[in-house]
Amino acid sequence: LLMSTGKRGRGRKRGDGGLFEDEYDSARAYHVSIPRSLRAVLYADWKQISSGALVALPATPPLQKIYEAYVSSSSSLTKSHLNIIQDFIGLFNNMLSLNLLYKEERKQFKILYDSTPNFVPGEVYGASHFLRLFVRLPVMLKELNRTVKSRDLESIRQAAGQFLKFMESRKDTYFTSRYELKDL
Repeated sequence: LLMSTGKRGRGRKRGDGGLFEDEYDSARAYHVSIPRSLRAVLYADWKQISSGALVALPATPPLQKIYEAYVSSSSSLTKSHLNIIQDFIGLFNNMLSLNLLYKEERKQFKILYDSTPNFVPGEVYGASHFLRLFVRLPVMLKELNRTVKSRDLESIRQAAGQFLKFMESRKDTYFTSRYELKDL
């Protein structure tokens, strides 16, 4: 018979300041709200890819065309706001292969990268891949917090929110869900 010491479990107590909890809480402060309908797109995308399909590329429309449509959709966008969106596209172009693609998609990327001179992901990939950037954005904003002022972080969050609303309003055009079975 084991004697009880009165202690329950061996895990950490809530709120003890563990590393994971601190990182989670601080990343939550930079949360970007992804509309419910776009979260459903993310889920459907993951489900297709995990079942052996890949998004057909080049995407229709590619991210660069989506950005151009966004710019022409409103005359009230400030230069600062547009710079933030351009920075998102730059992040996307740099992060795509290692941070935004599922393992199953990386071979497709490599084939495109190797066969296309001056390859720019934003000219080939579209909204479904770009949407994944916004899932990762809170952690990236947390990292930027060391060098960016809090009012600039709020501007970044606002620009992200407006761009997501724009994509949501054109969901049927930008998220066409063309998939093909992978045989790479």
